[in-house]
Amino acid sequence: IQSDNSELNDLLTKHSVISLDQVVKKNRKVKSNPNIYDLSNIYYASFSGDQSPAEVAANLEASPLIEYSEPKFIYYINAVPNDSLYYLQKAYYNIIEAPQAWDVVQGGEGEAIIAIVDGGTDIRHSDLANNIWINETEVNGMQGVDDDGNGYIDDTYGWNFANKSGDPTGLESTPNNADHGTFTAGIVSAINNNLTGVSGVSWNATVMAINAGSVTLDGAVTYAFEGIIYAANNGADVINCSWTGHDKSKFGRDAVRFATSVGAVVVAAAGNFGNSDPYYPASFADVLSIAATDTNDNLWDGSNYGPEIDLAAPGVGIFSTLAKDRYGFGIGTSAAASLVSGVVGLVMILNPGMTGVQAGEQVRLTADSLPEYTGQVGRGRINAYRALTENPISISLVGYVSVDENNNQIIESGERIELRVQIINYLAPATNIKLTLSTSFEYITFINDQITLPAIGTLEQISLSDPFVFDIAEYVGDHALVTFELQIEADGYRDQDRFTSEFVGIPNKYNLKQNYPNPFNPSTVISWQLAFSSNVELIVYNLLGQKVATLVSERQAAGLYQVEWYAREFASGIYYYRIQVEDPVRRTGEFQDVKKMILLK
Repeated sequence: IQSDNSELNDLLTKHSVISLDQVVKKNRKVKSNPNIYDLSNIYYASFSGDQSPAEVAANLEASPLIEYSEPKFIYYINAVPNDSLYYLQKAYYNIIEAPQAWDVVQGGEGEAIIAIVDGGTDIRHSDLANNIWINETEVNGMQGVDDDGNGYIDDTYGWNFANKSGDPTGLESTPNNADHGTFTAGIVSAINNNLTGVSGVSWNATVMAINAGSVTLDGAVTYAFEGIIYAANNGADVINCSWTGHDKSKFGRDAVRFATSVGAVVVAAAGNFGNSDPYYPASFADVLSIAATDTNDNLWDGSNYGPEIDLAAPGVGIFSTLAKDRYGFGIGTSAAASLVSGVVGLVMILNPGMTGVQAGEQVRLTADSLPEYTGQVGRGRINAYRALTENPISISLVGYVSVDENNNQIIESGERIELRVQIINYLAPATNIKLTLSTSFEYITFINDQITLPAIGTLEQISLSDPFVFDIAEYVGDHALVTFELQIEADGYRDQDRFTSEFVGIPNKYNLKQNYPNPFNPSTVISWQLAFSSNVELIVYNLLGQKVATLVSERQAAGLYQVEWYAREFASGIYYYRIQVEDPVRRTGEFQDVKKMILLK
């Protein structure tokens, strides 16, 4: 491997990395949004040896030359439908008022593309084939040539990551994957009004089939985020992800950010584990997270729930297509997410100027509330007819900036914090807006918890000049993750956003931590904590006990600290760093500690 950075080359060689392959070889930038999220600096790293991917990733991420490194996580599909041939769709379609919605718009009337990132879709199924997306450039191009320049050769009907082909049908080696992907595709857009089989909720919208499944592990999705990127890069408006996993992948976060930056919306199953734990990609901030309801419009007992959920949809007794021209029933949040994806597609067809994010908000804000499950299923259970006929407001938090008293960009105990927020209104114009910030964290006292503004227009983004202000009391502990809730109100509108911030408490003891990384070249970070305001000296010695560098010599307040030592001019070898702390006010006595570190060039 030869990059332009010799230190990076040495690092990769040290950890037996034998190849780097760019994740996105070409960004087609198919949407008009100029602020496309950049994925060009993300690579797959293949390595030799007997270390685990997690070990190699941790070693690489320790270097300041690498922003993040993580194993390639595996995610799992959320339902496997059975093979019952009993036909039943009318009950759940009536619940979400789909027949009334079809009187307003049908999917075949527009050009919305709904991607199925799953375990493979039977594109030849008699009840799906006419609605499958076709890559016209590849159809009219030369075989064996990447005619559209998207990095995939002959991807005529989508892409199969499992066998690297342009046929996204499921594999014989993973039949459950093949059934699952075909099942979700049928929910979204099985052919309607053809006197055959079942009806898709989008009524003939176009389906982009993407096989992101494993070659050998049935039920597993191993190319999850590659599938999202492919879908977004090739024009999908809605991206359905009926799979979940515990691992909060940074690559997955970036894939979702890319998709939303080009105008798509990602819809994901919340999970079939019956708990409120976060699962991914559903729990990413920019994803519509979908829970499942049962035939009585109650939360299905197997569905995940909680504050991360955005919506619910029927997920019990769902009847759809299966691989090899079959049909069957399924259950779970996979089915619920697919119903939502189809309705979002209908909204985009009725409103061709909308982005995917706007259409997703339209569906979220027009859901039927389920008061019995407040705080567990977001805005409630989807209503397709309301999504197509109402004109809601949708004000959301875009971001925030916190300003602390000593301007060290660390929120610490005893400080007064000013927090300025940015908001956007995705849908109808709003007036008389009131924002209220709150938290259950007991060490925060608000000085100003409410901000008002007169109006905000459609797609208008505002950075509020007035800040929220709060004081942080003394908190004993290294750090705390604090969840804030932003209540948003306008005329006839009420919604809530959440975000989490980290601040540093007051440590209850002195401590010197091991430098990281160690061994290191050319720099390493040394961290320590102080229980009280103290005089601090941090000095580096060589193996002979000679002082070679003074890193700190000053009085410091109680808290957590770190310093980076650059050792380019020093020779390889063993070094020691020693901290000496004295608190002359409290007379608590001296604290000192010594640790060893290795400079390896």
